[in-house]
Amino acid sequence: MPFANPNNNKKRRILSLRQMMYWIGLALGGGLLLSQLIESIRALARKSISGFQFDSLALAFLLMILIYAIQMLIWRESMAGIGVSLPVRSILRKFWLSYLGRYIPGTVWGYLGRNEWLYKEFGVSYGYSNSGSLFETGFVLLGGLVIFACGELWRGPWQIQALLVIMIVPILSWFIIRQASRWKIPENVSRLVPSFVIQYSLENMTLLRWFCTLVFSMTNWFLFGVCINLCLESLSIPLDFTFQSTLFISSPIYAIAWMIGFFVLIVPGGLGVREVALTGLLAAFYAIPIDVSSIIAILMRLLGILAEFIWIFIGLISNRSRA
Repeated sequence: MPFANPNNNKKRRILSLRQMMYWIGLALGGGLLLSQLIESIRALARKSISGFQFDSLALAFLLMILIYAIQMLIWRESMAGIGVSLPVRSILRKFWLSYLGRYIPGTVWGYLGRNEWLYKEFGVSYGYSNSGSLFETGFVLLGGLVIFACGELWRGPWQIQALLVIMIVPILSWFIIRQASRWKIPENVSRLVPSFVIQYSLENMTLLRWFCTLVFSMTNWFLFGVCINLCLESLSIPLDFTFQSTLFISSPIYAIAWMIGFFVLIVPGGLGVREVALTGLLAAFYAIPIDVSSIIAILMRLLGILAEFIWIFIGLISNRSRA
């Protein structure tokens, strides 16, 4: 009588656990998002919104498409910085198609499909793919933290210091990363993180590339703030938006909400969690009704999904024309 392979049993347990986590996360996130949607419908039913400006919403949608294009650029520069140069046409064809897996719980699972694409089409090892994803995430998080810190400084008597942070942080962070890459990793630590998991070479990660990529990240956060303002404007919310209020209020608000959703790993893509956080922050900082801020959070999610599908459609068309 053949014995069962213990490795197969272990794989089955991991797979079943992952599926269970997926459905739990999807149920939690979907429930939160549904509650936000109900609040939005109630707000519309009570006619708490005086009018609807579709031109502002259309502009927000176009900006969201641009944001996703800049995200591709951030990843491309992250990969180039660790020694992997990728053609723009291939990125347009496959980036968002492979990125759909990010809706699997834990957020990080979305990068696995991208790793497979890079390995099969360009022979890029998983170690380099993982490192590129880590640098990409680092740029996004660091850019968000810079925007948040600047927002806090700007609301106090430290406007000049806020501007200095934007200039100094990219240079300081690049110097720290370059120095850290030269440290010799202890043998017991290197055994925990083998080379096939993390591989990189920072010879191409120049200060100029690092600075520009971080500026791209901060630009994206600023554009997210503009999208929030446009969504508010589309609902005829009487607020006077300026460059400073966008950069140091709306953008940090979205950055905080995005990070909260990002770090709740059980929920796919921060579904529902990001919207709840954004609703509360908008209501607190702009003193608008909670049901109206809920509509803004839902609109931001829908605009992001639509923009993503635009790029997926472009990728599908590119693949078909290539064939």
